[in-house]
Amino acid sequence: MKFDFRLMMKGAVGPAGVGAGDLSRFERRAAAAHDDLARRRARGELPHLDFPHRRPDAALRKGRDLRRGCRDYVLVGYGGAGLSGRTWIQSLRPDLAGILTGSPKHPRFHFVNDVDPDATADLLKGVDWRRAVVHLISKGGDSPEILSHFYIARDRLRRGSRPADWARRLLVTTGPGKGALRRLAREGGHPISTFPDSLSGRFALFSDVGLLPAAVAGIDVRALLRGAAWMDRRCESPSLSVNPALLGAALHFLAARRGLRTSVIMPYHRDLKPAAEYFRFVWAGSLGKRVDLKGREVFAGLTPLTAVGMEDQHSQVQLFAEGPFDKTLTFLTLDSVSSDVRIPAGKESILRGRTLSQVNRIWAESTARGLAAQGRPSGAISLPRLDAFWAGALLYYFQRLTL
Repeated sequence: MKFDFRLMMKGAVGPAGVGAGDLSRFERRAAAAHDDLARRRARGELPHLDFPHRRPDAALRKGRDLRRGCRDYVLVGYGGAGLSGRTWIQSLRPDLAGILTGSPKHPRFHFVNDVDPDATADLLKGVDWRRAVVHLISKGGDSPEILSHFYIARDRLRRGSRPADWARRLLVTTGPGKGALRRLAREGGHPISTFPDSLSGRFALFSDVGLLPAAVAGIDVRALLRGAAWMDRRCESPSLSVNPALLGAALHFLAARRGLRTSVIMPYHRDLKPAAEYFRFVWAGSLGKRVDLKGREVFAGLTPLTAVGMEDQHSQVQLFAEGPFDKTLTFLTLDSVSSDVRIPAGKESILRGRTLSQVNRIWAESTARGLAAQGRPSGAISLPRLDAFWAGALLYYFQRLTL
């Protein structure tokens, strides 16, 4: 996994970039922030940072049990509650997401994160409710939307099924309090797991909230955690030259002081898009604050924006290149892909012998260079490939970058 921040610097892009001297002078402040984070972690204030070092045995065991005989797995959750499992599956098992997917060994996955009536109606028609599992996730458990979907799921599951059968196929993950969702699940005899009070939904990726759906999908959960733990070790140092998350955070902070307060992330592969969307979610939800840690009104935050590779090459990139100097970009690429396509061009073409993955990478690199020529700063992150280990490393990096 490589990080390249050279095009974030003033020497490469001009006045909008971060000066080497500014970064050097910021080193002490960055180290102090790193040490403060370590102290908060030691006091148990940041429990999600330690999840990669735990054993996933419970999630793996439950995942195997739920997968048995399940044709459709419906994951219901809003905001971070539903995002965790959805991110893993859409990144690593996109072949299982949707009505026309699935495999003999794994169910089809359906994600419900709003109360859109047309989307819900389509779901009701497309799911095999006799072999479906519905997993509702809500930390509070009292919102009208989660209760609406609880009643809808309960009604559909129990039609034509024995009570002992359908009741166990309606799972609830909710907070330890007295929320209505927990009460309804307890009264109905449905399996209940606890969403810890100390855990924010947007940081639940490496907890059982995110790992259980991943286990049902057959994703290598242990590799996810190994990748995150590897990145955690890379982020142990208080030195900007060693710790990639600390360096990335420092560059974003210094760029923001120069008026570049929009952080664009631009993935150049379909399966990297969910990771970019997770970055957008955790960045906005964590950094948008009315008051600072001392209670002073500051109305602070950096605005995240997602632009997807060549989809946005001829639209948003025009804005990035010639619009206001208020953005930094991060390009997200893969060194190798699971399946590539060779271009059958003749010897008269410059594409002769090329593959689509090579063309895709050339687009990303040339876009970064073109933006630099226009004085627009950007960084780049490349993964050797997209598997469970590297997905875990990337998403844990985003968490550390945000903190």
